[in-house]
Amino acid sequence: MLIEKSGDMEDDRATRAKKAFKRLDLNGSGKISLQEFADGVARIGINWQEMTGMTRTRELFKIFDLDKDGVIVFNELFPEMEEQEPERVSTPEFWKRWVMKNRDLEKPRECKWQPTTPEAELQLLFSTSEKHDNASELRKWMASTIHRLKNRGKSDARCREIVAAHLPRGTGPKDLEDVHTFSSAEVKLCKKNYNDEVNDPVRNIQKVVYDMREQRRQLHDSRQKLWSLTMEPVMRQQIQDDRKSMAAAVGLSLGGGGSSAKEKEGDAPSQAQARKSIKAIAHQCKMDEDSVDFLHREFVAQSEKNELILKKGFQRLLRSLCPGRTISESDSNYWWEQAVKTMPAPEEHARKAQACDFEHFVQWYATSEARTV
Repeated sequence: MLIEKSGDMEDDRATRAKKAFKRLDLNGSGKISLQEFADGVARIGINWQEMTGMTRTRELFKIFDLDKDGVIVFNELFPEMEEQEPERVSTPEFWKRWVMKNRDLEKPRECKWQPTTPEAELQLLFSTSEKHDNASELRKWMASTIHRLKNRGKSDARCREIVAAHLPRGTGPKDLEDVHTFSSAEVKLCKKNYNDEVNDPVRNIQKVVYDMREQRRQLHDSRQKLWSLTMEPVMRQQIQDDRKSMAAAVGLSLGGGGSSAKEKEGDAPSQAQARKSIKAIAHQCKMDEDSVDFLHREFVAQSEKNELILKKGFQRLLRSLCPGRTISESDSNYWWEQAVKTMPAPEEHARKAQACDFEHFVQWYATSEARTV
């Protein structure tokens, strides 16, 4: 009845329902109160007492107030028009409803940017082939049309405007047919626009990759600086103490003479000093002493006579320490560079070949990825 008494006869039902709601909603809030409802139905002239058998407006109002909130909204007054007048909700509420409506717990969602079934893959191939064929036919048509127009005496500018309608109009000097030519600057601009559309996504991807590499390098440098400030002075002092003990042992052996008992007495402090060195290294690197002792035996087996290990010996040592993993050449080279960087700078008379001693090897191994495999 409200719809029939509202709007023009040529209006559709949805439009007339909106007009009827506006006639009741006097303040334009989108909600009809009890007072607005009573005044509205009386103003429109609806004999609701005879139609419903009710005597109080509040009773009629409660029929439409479905959620019992004291007001009537459009969907409550005209429920059949709910699809034409959707409820406006906030963004979080809309997202919550969308997730609840589209979630599928039994079947996981599939990515939309690539085919997931053989049929979809074939369809993609067919559509791609069809696009290429259409482009090839269009190029042939453009070439033949331009050739035909040229034979009829049309100028280049006229042929371009007729055939290449996707290009902008020229702004250069006019030709004999009073058509603006396509200047060289416009040609460069068109090429630039087309190249930018293709190359900009590639540049963005490359920039992200370069930024990730730079972040990795900065992280590595920060870790190296932290180690140089905390552990390197301790390791340097330990190396100096070991060298002094080795020099003392060499001096005793070069002194000559002495009985076998004295030699044994001289060897005992040397062995105790070596054991103490391994214990100190294990404590500093937060490793088990037996593990460091095992590393020392493996290191000595692959090192040179001067107790320094070269790159080939380092690779053999990694293979013996990680028997269950195939170490790639790139990983081996990267780990070797890390281990060598922990060594102090060589003196002028020192050998130029890169080498690493046991203390610095343990320091690198304690925090490296090779220990986790």
